Amino acid sequence: MLREAVRVLAYRLGSFTWPGWDEPGIVVTRAESAAGLDAARLSLRLTLELDSEALKLGRAYLLLGLQLLNAEALHGALGCFQRAELYAERALHPADKLAAVGYAALAQMMLDEGDSAAVERLRNVLQELGEVEDGEFLAAQLGTAVRVLLRGRAR
Repeated sequence: MLREAVRVLAYRLGSFTWPGWDEPGIVVTRAESAAGLDAARLSLRLTLELDSEALKLGRAYLLLGLQLLNAEALHGALGCFQRAELYAERALHPADKLAAVGYAALAQMMLDEGDSAAVERLRNVLQELGEVEDGEFLAAQLGTAVRVLLRGRAR
């Protein structure tokens, strides 16, 4: 019971310190980002230990991927997004699967700014998310993350 409570708290801390939400008036510091990454790792570890539920596992991998994306550990983020996609598919949750594919495309764009295939994949995911349950919300989150993470990268 205690480990489940810690898992939930770690997930929330990892989520609340993700700057890709771009909440007005909230600036996530470097120390908070580091704490968020640690929390996302803990959340995933506890989810793996406590749950076999595919949707929770997929979301834990997605959160760690987001935190790794923020830390610009892009290859690690890609691996997490691929696992999140697999678990979302097992959970029969198309919106989460598409979100994982979209964030993987964003990571690929950050790795290679000229990757036109990743740009096209992202566009397709954003369109497809608008057509599935819970998709519009995830599309808005993904769009915000793209804006936040690619801000200042344009040459």
